[in-house]
Amino acid sequence: MQEIMGSGFGVAIVLFFVVMAILVFFMPFFIYGTNKRTKETSQKLDETNKILSDIRTSLQK
Repeated sequence: MQEIMGSGFGVAIVLFFVVMAILVFFMPFFIYGTNKRTKETSQKLDETNKILSDIRTSLQK
């Protein structure tokens, strides 16, 4: 075990686990942010669709 951890391969394993730990820690914040942006975009799209349908009905009259 000591030979593996002392070599370059051991350093790569440790760096891999450190990077994975950081990614797993920040994952909930990323998911929350993307869900929030998706909801905001969906609301803006609904508002835009309503405005466009109002314009379409006013032009048809």
